[in-house]
Amino acid sequence: MPTIHFSNGLSYTITSPDLQLHYEETGDRHGNNNIRSHLAFPEVFQALQQIDSSLLSSALAAIVNQKNVPLDMILKQDCTLDVITFRESEGKKIYFRTLALLFIHALYKRDPSLILQSCSISENSCMLQYTGPTTQLQIDIPDIKATLHQMIQDNKPVFTKTIWQKESLLESFSSLQLPYNSCLLADYDDYECVPVVVHDDFALVCNSEDIYAYHPATITDYHLSASVQDDRVLFTIDHL
Repeated sequence: MPTIHFSNGLSYTITSPDLQLHYEETGDRHGNNNIRSHLAFPEVFQALQQIDSSLLSSALAAIVNQKNVPLDMILKQDCTLDVITFRESEGKKIYFRTLALLFIHALYKRDPSLILQSCSISENSCMLQYTGPTTQLQIDIPDIKATLHQMIQDNKPVFTKTIWQKESLLESFSSLQLPYNSCLLADYDDYECVPVVVHDDFALVCNSEDIYAYHPATITDYHLSASVQDDRVLFTIDHL
């Protein structure tokens, strides 16, 4: 298992069974040596890239000092580092949680009038139920898959953040006006911090403990199906 050792704050050494690399950064990215900014510290995926860039093709998250963390977490202290892939139980949940987010975003781009009612995630699949006028429930699976595939190829990062306050959130992301988000936002006071997961210009209210795959390109093999009944459609996404 690789380890990362920090010295004098911003100098760090990565040690793995096969190599030892040393990196040193001073100041922030603007060259202000008198400012010790978190921007000068490595994120998990940057450390993995230095250890073995091929790890990023399958890494959905990481284990830092025995704790599951997203790949964009900033490393600021000595630690052990390992990756979470689809082979692990937690990796499967992260995989389908991320896939569900990307699907919701893809369907929102295609037809924002469809209303997300529920989303359930397991180690084997994700299931999403939508409602809408019967005349609109003409589900074009190939079109949805093409939009989803393009999002995965674009590989724009997925990350969680906590934003204060609700008014700022609603101004930043139009998707938070969706009924699904509005119901979740109702649990937060106007001046309370709200956890959201962000992909490009799209955001969903989320559980602050949930981890998503930072790089959508790690989402590869999946099968999408849909069943329509009256004004409801149930999408099921599982692994090939």
